[in-house]
Amino acid sequence: MNQMKRIYLIDGSSLLFRTYFALPPLMTTKGEPTGAVYGFVRILLNLLENNSIDCIGVSFD
Repeated sequence: MNQMKRIYLIDGSSLLFRTYFALPPLMTTKGEPTGAVYGFVRILLNLLENNSIDCIGVSFD
């Protein structure tokens, strides 16, 4: 019996935009903004840890 594969496709631009405005400003010691990247990675890690995913794709436009 063939089991269906679970594939997640993510709109990376939208997710990055969302995380940029959802978090308070986070910066490195040099003052470089990192909040959007931090939020983006946290959401992806949470998705991978809490779901049974066979394949994932992230696209940016």
